[in-house]
Amino acid sequence: MRLAIAGNPFLAFPHGQRPRQWRPRIGFGNFLPALQEEANQEPEHHDRDYERSLNTAFALRSGRLPYCVHETSGPDATVPSIGPGNAGGGPSGRLRYALPLSKTFALGQPALYHSSKQTFPVVSAFSMPDLLCEIPQNPVPEGAVAAMMVTRDGKRIRYALFPSSAEHGTVVVLPGRNECIEKYFETVRDLSARGFAAVALDWRGQGGSDRLLKDPRRGHVRSFDQYAADLDQFFREVVLPDCRPPFTVLAHSTGSLVALLAAPHLTTRVRRMVLIAPLIELHTSLPLTPFETLAKALCAVGLGRTYVAGRSRRGKEVPFKPNALTSDEGRYLRNQALVDAFPELFIGGPTAAWLNAAWSAAKRVCDPDFKATIRIPILFLAAGMDRVVSTPAIEHYARGLRSAKVLTIDGARHEILQEADMFREQALAAFDAFAKGRGAETGTSEPAII
Repeated sequence: MRLAIAGNPFLAFPHGQRPRQWRPRIGFGNFLPALQEEANQEPEHHDRDYERSLNTAFALRSGRLPYCVHETSGPDATVPSIGPGNAGGGPSGRLRYALPLSKTFALGQPALYHSSKQTFPVVSAFSMPDLLCEIPQNPVPEGAVAAMMVTRDGKRIRYALFPSSAEHGTVVVLPGRNECIEKYFETVRDLSARGFAAVALDWRGQGGSDRLLKDPRRGHVRSFDQYAADLDQFFREVVLPDCRPPFTVLAHSTGSLVALLAAPHLTTRVRRMVLIAPLIELHTSLPLTPFETLAKALCAVGLGRTYVAGRSRRGKEVPFKPNALTSDEGRYLRNQALVDAFPELFIGGPTAAWLNAAWSAAKRVCDPDFKATIRIPILFLAAGMDRVVSTPAIEHYARGLRSAKVLTIDGARHEILQEADMFREQALAAFDAFAKGRGAETGTSEPAII
């Protein structure tokens, strides 16, 4: 398994094992192109114990687990061993060897750590800017830690943790289509000021995660179940072991649809969810049936990878007027500057398969039997001037859930967290009141703001 960890972690290796393949990923300039080049390769068979060991090592780095370094006895008495707060090694004895790595670790050929028994490749540590991109208008939040999670099918998912006092727990940020972690740096700072830590990921096929096609510009996925499976693994391997509870989901657009799809399985993990402009139904005056039929037909004849909406505009400048996303020119230009500086983080239009998967997921979450399985208290935030998704459809959907409320912010456009302060502050105040509302622990009370 190939994994990059930011900062100065302790990287641990399982006893008696080593990665089956070693390919160093050196520096940001080589990192994302490497993802794109290998995006369409067959999944590798990763060693699960090795992956879990690295995840545990990351937990040590993030402060979730205390660590102690001690000496082992026998032939490898000079090899330091690491364990979560005791001298017995890692969980189930999997962690045997560990060593600290410096941010200035010499890059190039993989270094080798020799013991009397085996030789282990040392995974070079990436400094924070290598996995998280910043521009002067959008600096990386202080203390951020970024890493890669490898999915069951071998795709690499980028994620980042943003520590704070976390007196009110951790917010799990789920971005929309063609968004990346960097777009939420400002929101992360706002959450920190309100007493929340944050953790975010890039969905497969976009941001800093692996692409699914040879053409890295195409927004593609076969099924939204893949997103839901990635989210489940993200909770099991990152959120639950490394972040402070309670957990609140803050999702936008496509991320909100994925959160709804995964909601029946998040009941025991998540205290509340705030879903912004969820993709329940597209905003259009045209009937959608012909487009759905076309997307299904293209997928049926093996043309699911074809562009059917928009085109490849990744990295191209788009004027502020007209746009359907935000009325705030400053934030719009900041996001455009991010696109200009790091076009590899962004994608173009969706494929037929992506649209077909989105419509299928929307129909599933709208099924009455499925809605009956959603028991997490949810606050829907809708935009009064949304020209991307249907606000009436969101309001109707919220009224059909047993523990949901909806707040429509008049005058706001689709990306409420990228909107002008007068709209954005309403959304943040609503989130704050809902996430900290009384009775949240039981999941039975209604939002305090409604």
